[in-house]
This record gives sequence, structure tokens and C-alpha cells, in this order.
Amino acid sequence: MLPAGLSVEAVELAGETFFLFSFESPGASELPPLTEAEQHVIELVLQGLRTREIATVRGSSHATVCSQLQSIYRKLGVVSRGELVALFA
Repeated sequence: MLPAGLSVEAVELAGETFFLFSFESPGASELPPLTEAEQHVIELVLQGLRTREIATVRGSSHATVCSQLQSIYRKLGVVSRGELVALFA
């Protein structure tokens, strides 16, 4: 039995079987509250800016942006910039 919100699909490709796992992402109303600064950081990440570039745009330090990204990841349940981008894709 699969945990709630998890689905699995088997796909055949070139004689190989691949299993695709997907998780339900929370609806907008279920997302934890993000600060205005965190929302701005996400916008800049989605534009493709690097951490140092985000710090420059925001007038903050690299360490501050790193801290904000970690907070965003924790609140949204992601572990990387790639997962963050995929969540909003």
C-alpha cells in the first residue's frame, strides 16, 4: 500500500521498465506562509538568478539569501533549487 498522496506508474521504454513516482503537491491554501522577502527570493530564483546575484538585487548579503533559501526549502518541503523551480513550474 502506498502512502497517501503518492502514485506510481510503470512506463516501458526501449525494452526497459521505468517507474515514475509522483507526489501531490500542496494546494496554494496549504502552503506555509512565506515572508515578502522569501517571496521575492523565489521570484528571482525563478528568473534564473544565482544566489550572489539575488543578494545584489536585494541589497543583502550572500549569507542572508542562503538563509532565506533554507527557510523557503523547509517551509515548502523541498531540498534543492531544482525542486523549488519544479514546484512552481
